[in-house]
Amino acid sequence: MVVQGNKQQNSYFNKYSGRKDDNADGSKIGPNGVQAMLEDLKLDVTDRRVLILCALTNAETQCEFTYDELVGMMQENKLNTMTDLKKFLDSYNSEMDRDTDAFNKVYKFTFGYSRMLNSRNLTIEHAVQCWQALITKNYSLYPRWIDFVQNAKTRPRGITRDVWNMLPDLLSTTKTLADYDELGSWPSTFDDFIEYAREQAQ
Repeated sequence: MVVQGNKQQNSYFNKYSGRKDDNADGSKIGPNGVQAMLEDLKLDVTDRRVLILCALTNAETQCEFTYDELVGMMQENKLNTMTDLKKFLDSYNSEMDRDTDAFNKVYKFTFGYSRMLNSRNLTIEHAVQCWQALITKNYSLYPRWIDFVQNAKTRPRGITRDVWNMLPDLLSTTKTLADYDELGSWPSTFDDFIEYAREQAQ
């Protein structure tokens, strides 16, 4: 589908695209343009709403938005101005804490978007940064999970897609270490985590 924004949407995109310091033509917003846009939206790069914006535009490249990505999303959601966009991101951010589908849409997108180029897995450091932005619920095992991936001798070298995708299910269904279903079809990394957490609890 060909994206053709209205005057307000085009004006918003053009405000940040084609900057000389990005060496970019007018077809995309480069890193400096993205930074300026986030500053105008009053969003820090670690804010969950930045990942929401990337997910809902289905951005392919980190720190860039093409015309079709940004204006297409604004068209789809009937957003014309920066104020519209900010309200929309605020609303979706709140919805993520109530609606599993809304959360999963952003959460699962983040894995592929955040990986280093040509890498199958997320680094531990980057994964933790993303979890800290995305996971806002007070899951009882979440602090122990972060301790495990950062400090355990059996910690994974990187986070696979399976581990990434299944972590919210683990945290929501396993309230205590005793609740863990060792016969369940969990990745082996979770077995290592539970064993480590039980040893630490002794």
